[in-house]
Amino acid sequence: MNAHNIMEEIVKNYLDDIMANRPELCRCSKCIDEIMARVLNNLPAKYVTSDSGGMYILMEQVRVERSSEILKELMSVLEYLRKHPVHQ
Repeated sequence: MNAHNIMEEIVKNYLDDIMANRPELCRCSKCIDEIMARVLNNLPAKYVTSDSGGMYILMEQVRVERSSEILKELMSVLEYLRKHPVHQ
Protein backbone atom coordinates (compact mmCIF):
# COMPACT_ATOMS: atom_id res chain seq x y z
CA MET A 1 0.00 0.00 0.00
CA ASN A 2 1.22 3.49 -0.79
CA ALA A 3 1.20 6.29 1.76
CA HIS A 4 -2.35 7.41 2.45
CA ASN A 5 -3.63 10.51 4.27
CA ILE A 6 -6.27 9.13 6.63
CA MET A 7 -7.61 12.65 7.17
CA GLU A 8 -9.25 12.32 3.73
CA GLU A 9 -11.44 9.45 4.92
CA ILE A 10 -12.22 11.14 8.22
CA VAL A 11 -13.21 14.43 6.57
CA LYS A 12 -15.25 12.59 3.91
CA ASN A 13 -17.18 10.72 6.62
CA TYR A 14 -17.98 13.95 8.47
CA LEU A 15 -18.94 15.65 5.21
CA ASP A 16 -21.29 12.79 4.32
CA ASP A 17 -23.01 13.17 7.70
CA ILE A 18 -23.37 16.93 7.26
CA MET A 19 -24.68 16.57 3.70
CA ALA A 20 -27.31 14.09 4.86
CA ASN A 21 -28.77 16.79 7.12
CA ARG A 22 -28.33 19.79 4.82
CA PRO A 23 -30.30 19.24 1.60
CA GLU A 24 -29.55 22.78 0.41
CA LEU A 25 -25.87 21.92 -0.15
CA CYS A 26 -24.77 21.13 -3.68
CA ARG A 27 -23.61 17.54 -4.09
CA CYS A 28 -21.95 17.79 -7.49
CA SER A 29 -18.42 16.42 -7.75
CA LYS A 30 -16.98 19.89 -8.34
CA CYS A 31 -18.41 21.20 -5.06
CA ILE A 32 -17.48 18.09 -3.07
CA ASP A 33 -13.91 18.24 -4.42
CA GLU A 34 -13.70 21.95 -3.56
CA ILE A 35 -14.92 21.35 -0.01
CA MET A 36 -12.52 18.45 0.52
CA ALA A 37 -9.53 20.35 -0.87
CA ARG A 38 -10.20 23.47 1.20
CA VAL A 39 -10.75 21.54 4.43
CA LEU A 40 -7.77 19.22 3.95
CA ASN A 41 -5.48 22.16 3.15
CA ASN A 42 -6.31 23.58 6.59
CA LEU A 43 -5.79 20.38 8.57
CA PRO A 44 -2.59 18.50 9.36
CA ALA A 45 -2.05 15.44 7.19
CA LYS A 46 -1.85 12.06 8.91
CA TYR A 47 -0.17 9.55 6.62
CA VAL A 48 -0.09 5.79 7.09
CA THR A 49 1.57 3.14 4.97
CA SER A 50 -0.38 0.07 5.98
CA ASP A 51 -3.97 -1.05 5.55
CA SER A 52 -3.81 -3.30 8.60
CA GLY A 53 -6.08 -2.99 11.62
CA GLY A 54 -3.62 -0.56 13.16
CA MET A 55 -4.57 1.99 10.53
CA TYR A 56 -8.21 1.87 11.61
CA ILE A 57 -7.24 2.27 15.26
CA LEU A 58 -5.12 5.31 14.35
CA MET A 59 -7.92 6.69 12.19
CA GLU A 60 -10.39 6.44 15.08
CA GLN A 61 -7.89 8.03 17.47
CA VAL A 62 -7.29 10.96 15.08
CA ARG A 63 -11.03 11.32 14.47
CA VAL A 64 -11.72 11.59 18.20
CA GLU A 65 -8.76 13.88 18.96
CA ARG A 66 -9.41 16.23 16.05
CA SER A 67 -13.21 16.09 15.72
CA SER A 68 -13.83 19.67 16.83
CA GLU A 69 -11.07 20.99 14.58
CA ILE A 70 -12.36 19.01 11.59
CA LEU A 71 -15.96 20.09 12.13
CA LYS A 72 -14.90 23.72 12.60
CA GLU A 73 -13.01 23.64 9.28
CA LEU A 74 -15.90 21.95 7.49
CA MET A 75 -18.41 24.51 8.74
CA SER A 76 -16.08 27.37 7.87
CA VAL A 77 -15.59 26.10 4.32
CA LEU A 78 -19.31 25.44 3.86
CA GLU A 79 -20.10 28.98 4.99
CA TYR A 80 -17.44 30.42 2.68
CA LEU A 81 -18.77 28.46 -0.29
CA ARG A 82 -22.33 29.50 0.53
CA LYS A 83 -21.22 33.10 0.11
CA HIS A 84 -18.84 32.36 -2.80
CA PRO A 85 -20.34 29.44 -4.78
CA VAL A 86 -18.09 27.33 -7.00
CA HIS A 87 -20.66 27.58 -9.78
CA GLN A 88 -23.67 29.78 -10.36
